[in-house]
Amino acid sequence: SRRPDALALLALGSCGSQLERLDPYSDLDFFVIVKAATKAHFLADLSWLETGSELIFAHRNTIDGWKTLDGEGVLCEFAVFEPAELSAIPYENGRVVWARDGFDQSILEPRFRHTSEDRDWLRREALTILLVGLKRCLRGEESAALWCVGTEASALVCRYLKAADPCSQADGFNPWRRLEETHPEIAQKMSAIRRMSHTSTMVRTLLGLLASDGQSDTDLLAHIHAHLDLCDAR
Repeated sequence: SRRPDALALLALGSCGSQLERLDPYSDLDFFVIVKAATKAHFLADLSWLETGSELIFAHRNTIDGWKTLDGEGVLCEFAVFEPAELSAIPYENGRVVWARDGFDQSILEPRFRHTSEDRDWLRREALTILLVGLKRCLRGEESAALWCVGTEASALVCRYLKAADPCSQADGFNPWRRLEETHPEIAQKMSAIRRMSHTSTMVRTLLGLLASDGQSDTDLLAHIHAHLDLCDAR
């Protein structure tokens, strides 16, 4: 508030509209809204952030913001935006910590709303990623195959399962956040998959979690199973 070019501070996540989740392990996520043509200055000079403890680490992780750690162990992730930029930025509802008198706070309302996930798209996308993973496995790229199946495909399957049972407390950007709290059964299944060390075992387990769509997936599934047989024969 001591900087005349600052317009508002919007807290997000557990320090925003979900204060009930705030605990000693929370990092602090926020947006700083500044006057037009002043963003670069706020990003270049972080002295405005050192109102309490001195910063001991700062990492410019995006074009719009930083991750910082202060001497008290508080980890922050923030971005700086000018008002005209907000309409194009995806984010969830936050909490206005401070706003300059006369500032139109309505522009802080997210313009991008998360809608229900398309389960059909998620299933088909996951199936294609499983096939890619098997192909990499057969090529001898086991590390790449494990990442493809265990990370990419698993995230899609997680989203697919969650979409059948939406929860308002679920994270709209990261399917793994708060999974143990919002969808404990899915969390248990995903945890079991992460402990697997073979691509083919992961693929079979993930296939079992994806509902069949009758004839439309038959040819793709045939290719996946053929590649599984080749993996088993190696």
